[in-house]
Amino acid sequence: MKLVLLLLALTSVATAVIVCSECKKLAQKIIDRHPASHGECRDWFNDGTTAVCDWTWSFPCIQALKAVDNIVCTDIMRNKTAHESCEGNLFC
Repeated sequence: MKLVLLLLALTSVATAVIVCSECKKLAQKIIDRHPASHGECRDWFNDGTTAVCDWTWSFPCIQALKAVDNIVCTDIMRNKTAHESCEGNLFC
């Protein structure tokens, strides 16, 4: 039983890292296409589902979030472990 629980835990962590990585890649592609939008954006997660950045950069960062697969990114934001593994690197 312990082995099953351990395997489940390892699988969920591995999935979180993969999802996090894919979301970052997609967001970076969007930023690369629009270099003027790439500023000193800080990712602040107010309710666990919405990315809120410093006001100056909020529009480009929120646009990048919308352009990326919303299901994948929302999943990252709801999952604290995944969020912490890529904190500060999601969009900028």
